[in-house]
Amino acid sequence: MRHFTNDNGKLYVYDKIENRFYESSTENLFVQKDRNTFKNLVGENDDFVEKIYSEYDSYFAGVLTEITTKKIFDGKILKSLISLAYLSKWRVRQYDESFKMLKIFSALMTLVLVLKMKMKKD
Repeated sequence: MRHFTNDNGKLYVYDKIENRFYESSTENLFVQKDRNTFKNLVGENDDFVEKIYSEYDSYFAGVLTEITTKKIFDGKILKSLISLAYLSKWRVRQYDESFKMLKIFSALMTLVLVLKMKMKKD
């Protein structure tokens, strides 16, 4: 990005809707704050999805290293790449509507679990 950013490391962005230019970091442009935050069983915000992505990213880094340095490309690697492609789809804004529905479904399932737990106590 060195040749595309200003001295502060920021890009100039044009907002077509507001008809204006502004400076922004690449992180702010491509990351939506709290996109992967869900309410947990006690009603607190939890970023467990981000933690899962972090674990997968570490795993896939090893897979990509095997491909590039060791020149290994077997069935296990192929399955890993297919999994990576599938998981990556949920990080793309094109699927935001589906992701919102998933969050709603998750919230409903959490509510059901909480109600079941309360009923067992009584």
